[in-house]
Amino acid sequence: MRIPRPQFREIDVIALGTALVCVVLGVASSHALNADGVSYLDLANALRRGDWSRFVQTYWSPLYPAIAALGSIVTNRDGAQLLPVVHAINTALGVLAIGIVWRHVRGARSVFAERPVSGYY
Repeated sequence: MRIPRPQFREIDVIALGTALVCVVLGVASSHALNADGVSYLDLANALRRGDWSRFVQTYWSPLYPAIAALGSIVTNRDGAQLLPVVHAINTALGVLAIGIVWRHVRGARSVFAERPVSGYY
Protein backbone atom coordinates (compact mmCIF):
# COMPACT_ATOMS: atom_id res chain seq x y z
CA MET A 1 0.00 0.00 0.00
CA ARG A 2 1.34 3.38 -1.00
CA ILE A 3 1.15 6.30 1.36
CA PRO A 4 0.20 9.44 -0.55
CA ARG A 5 2.65 12.31 -0.36
CA PRO A 6 1.30 15.60 0.90
CA GLN A 7 0.69 18.16 -1.81
CA PHE A 8 2.25 21.54 -1.28
CA ARG A 9 0.35 24.46 -2.64
CA GLU A 10 1.23 28.09 -3.09
CA ILE A 11 -0.48 28.92 0.19
CA ASP A 12 1.94 26.65 2.06
CA VAL A 13 4.96 28.47 0.64
CA ILE A 14 3.37 31.88 1.21
CA ALA A 15 2.44 31.06 4.82
CA LEU A 16 5.87 29.65 5.60
CA GLY A 17 7.62 32.65 4.03
CA THR A 18 5.37 35.11 5.84
CA ALA A 19 5.91 33.37 9.18
CA LEU A 20 9.67 33.43 8.58
CA VAL A 21 9.56 37.18 7.82
CA CYS A 22 7.49 37.68 10.98
CA VAL A 23 10.12 35.87 13.08
CA VAL A 24 13.02 37.76 11.47
CA LEU A 25 11.30 41.12 12.07
CA GLY A 26 10.49 40.12 15.66
CA VAL A 27 14.13 39.33 16.36
CA ALA A 28 15.49 42.35 14.48
CA SER A 29 13.24 44.81 16.30
CA SER A 30 13.41 43.23 19.74
CA HIS A 31 14.77 46.42 21.32
CA ALA A 32 12.71 48.98 19.36
CA LEU A 33 9.68 50.76 20.78
CA ASN A 34 7.28 53.41 19.52
CA ALA A 35 4.93 55.74 21.43
CA ASP A 36 2.05 53.25 21.43
CA GLY A 37 4.37 50.59 22.83
CA VAL A 38 5.34 52.88 25.70
CA SER A 39 1.68 53.37 26.58
CA TYR A 40 0.95 49.64 26.44
CA LEU A 41 3.95 48.88 28.66
CA ASP A 42 2.84 51.56 31.12
CA LEU A 43 -0.60 49.95 31.26
CA ALA A 44 0.96 46.50 31.71
CA ASN A 45 3.06 47.81 34.60
CA ALA A 46 -0.01 49.45 36.17
CA LEU A 47 -1.90 46.15 35.95
CA ARG A 48 1.03 44.25 37.42
CA ARG A 49 1.15 46.67 40.36
CA GLY A 50 -2.63 46.42 40.79
CA ASP A 51 -3.09 50.12 40.04
CA TRP A 52 -6.59 49.85 38.59
CA SER A 53 -7.12 53.61 38.45
CA ARG A 54 -4.29 53.89 35.89
CA PHE A 55 -5.09 50.66 34.07
CA VAL A 56 -8.81 51.16 33.47
CA GLN A 57 -9.42 53.89 30.92
CA THR A 58 -11.34 54.35 27.67
CA TYR A 59 -8.57 54.87 25.11
CA TRP A 60 -6.37 51.76 25.09
CA SER A 61 -7.61 48.21 24.73
CA PRO A 62 -7.06 46.20 27.93
CA LEU A 63 -6.32 42.81 26.32
CA TYR A 64 -2.81 43.48 25.04
CA PRO A 65 -1.56 45.13 28.27
CA ALA A 66 -3.02 42.16 30.18
CA ILE A 67 -1.05 39.75 27.97
CA ALA A 68 2.08 41.89 28.42
CA ALA A 69 1.51 41.98 32.19
CA LEU A 70 1.22 38.19 32.20
CA GLY A 71 4.53 38.01 30.31
CA SER A 72 6.02 40.41 32.85
CA ILE A 73 4.86 38.24 35.75
CA VAL A 74 6.06 35.00 34.17
CA THR A 75 9.52 36.37 33.30
CA ASN A 76 9.81 38.67 36.33
CA ARG A 77 10.82 41.60 34.12
CA ASP A 78 9.54 45.13 33.77
CA GLY A 79 10.45 48.37 32.04
CA ALA A 80 13.07 48.12 29.30
CA GLN A 81 13.82 44.50 30.26
CA LEU A 82 10.30 43.60 29.13
CA LEU A 83 10.91 44.67 25.50
CA PRO A 84 12.28 41.33 24.23
CA VAL A 85 9.44 39.51 26.01
CA VAL A 86 6.80 41.75 24.43
CA HIS A 87 8.39 41.31 21.00
CA ALA A 88 8.39 37.54 21.50
CA ILE A 89 4.67 37.77 22.37
CA ASN A 90 4.07 39.88 19.25
CA THR A 91 5.95 37.39 17.09
CA ALA A 92 4.05 34.45 18.55
CA LEU A 93 0.71 36.20 17.98
CA GLY A 94 1.72 37.04 14.40
CA VAL A 95 2.75 33.47 13.62
CA LEU A 96 -0.46 32.21 15.25
CA ALA A 97 -2.54 34.53 13.04
CA ILE A 98 -0.66 33.36 9.95
CA GLY A 99 -1.30 29.76 10.98
CA ILE A 100 -5.01 30.37 11.45
CA VAL A 101 -5.36 32.00 8.03
CA TRP A 102 -3.23 29.26 6.42
CA ARG A 103 -5.35 26.51 7.92
CA HIS A 104 -8.56 28.20 6.81
CA VAL A 105 -7.33 28.82 3.26
CA ARG A 106 -5.77 25.35 2.99
CA GLY A 107 -9.05 23.72 3.98
CA ALA A 108 -11.23 25.90 1.76
CA ARG A 109 -12.39 24.53 -1.55
CA SER A 110 -11.69 26.60 -4.60
CA VAL A 111 -14.76 28.40 -5.91
CA PHE A 112 -13.49 27.93 -9.45
CA ALA A 113 -13.25 24.14 -9.07
CA GLU A 114 -16.97 23.81 -8.38
CA ARG A 115 -18.25 25.10 -11.70
CA PRO A 116 -16.81 26.25 -15.00
CA VAL A 117 -15.63 29.82 -15.35
CA SER A 118 -18.33 30.42 -17.97
CA GLY A 119 -20.89 30.05 -15.18
CA TYR A 120 -19.77 33.35 -13.67
CA TYR A 121 -20.76 35.48 -16.64
